[in-house]
Amino acid sequence: MKKLLNHLTRHAAACAACLLLCFLTACSHSTPQPPHNEQQGEEPTSVDYSAFGLQKVYTVEWLHELNIAPKGAFQAIRWQLTTPDGVAQESSELPTYQFFARDRGSYKLALSVTEKEHTTELPITIEVIPEKTPYSRYLAHVLTFRPAPGQFVNVLPSSKSASTEEDMRTEAEKSLKQNALISLGAFGGYVIFTFDHPVVNRAGMDFIVFGNAVEIYKKEGANDAEPGCVWVAKDLNKNGKPDQEEWYQLAGSEHHNPKTIHNYSVTYFRPDKEPVTSTDSLQYIRWEDNQGNTGFIPKNKYHAQFYYPTWIKENSYTLSGTRLPDNAINNNGTYLLPNFEYGYVDNYPNSSERARMDIDWAVDNEGNKVSLDRIDFIKVVCGMQQVCGWIGETSTEVMGAADLHIPTK
Repeated sequence: MKKLLNHLTRHAAACAACLLLCFLTACSHSTPQPPHNEQQGEEPTSVDYSAFGLQKVYTVEWLHELNIAPKGAFQAIRWQLTTPDGVAQESSELPTYQFFARDRGSYKLALSVTEKEHTTELPITIEVIPEKTPYSRYLAHVLTFRPAPGQFVNVLPSSKSASTEEDMRTEAEKSLKQNALISLGAFGGYVIFTFDHPVVNRAGMDFIVFGNAVEIYKKEGANDAEPGCVWVAKDLNKNGKPDQEEWYQLAGSEHHNPKTIHNYSVTYFRPDKEPVTSTDSLQYIRWEDNQGNTGFIPKNKYHAQFYYPTWIKENSYTLSGTRLPDNAINNNGTYLLPNFEYGYVDNYPNSSERARMDIDWAVDNEGNKVSLDRIDFIKVVCGMQQVCGWIGETSTEVMGAADLHIPTK
């Protein structure tokens, strides 16, 4: 009996051992169980964009601006923009990201902020959509019109004795929007205008300012050129007007010519009376420059109106700019005005590629190249101070402008 009990005990122990071994083996081949939160179907914690005063997706019209600034006090902040074609732009660590919708499409803006040694990643999408109102290819507004005296002043556009500066600004705007001529008069006369959108600096030429230069006598370069210099400005402080420190000149072909005079100024004096004799006509409107020179804008028999702008009530006024070398050639009383190589208004016929302007030509007052991604204002200034006998003073004429990157309708 005892032997039987021992035998049964050993048999039961062996069976228990086998069962335990089978259980452990089965457990070793089973699928591992996920952590508790995944068992419950929970997702990783998401970022609350509203807590940072942000949106995950922004929408902005083409060529508009968008400022994005997270709410909070951060130890560090970093922005990294990637364009629709996958090109990463230069990163920024400024508190506000100033986005310009240069191209249509979807931009990715990676934002990381560090607060109390903890860094949060906030990926943002910016969708650039077409503008609600299609942009015009042509200039939209004249901001300032201030010509120097000249034989077409008070005619292009027409003025009255009671005209004000605002009246003439409006008249100049009407003319240019209709591609009609306005005259800037002698040296320093200028016009400032804008489009209904920024002009973007892209590859190749960016805009054209139309003049009335024409090819004459079938001679190459004989374009009856009356060149005007071009300045451009970007509205950096967003005040809607060009400030003096924002202007940069487009360096045309004569910018570094030793005969070119930079920072040239001329003061014009209102005439006491209209001329009676031929001598009076030759000494009609007196001027003085900042180089110690004096001279006159003569009156000719072809234009009998008052040459001093009627709306300028002061007895004298001063204009400044870059004086280009004289270009007149007197061929036995026939005057030729050959063009410069490039970079000036009213210098080539409007159909010529060389009448077009490139924002990449912009330089500062020291002649150093300036990088501008876009511009908001354009200024054209008559760059000539010369009189061509019977045909009178050389005066830049303007008859509109176009953004070459906006298609024609």
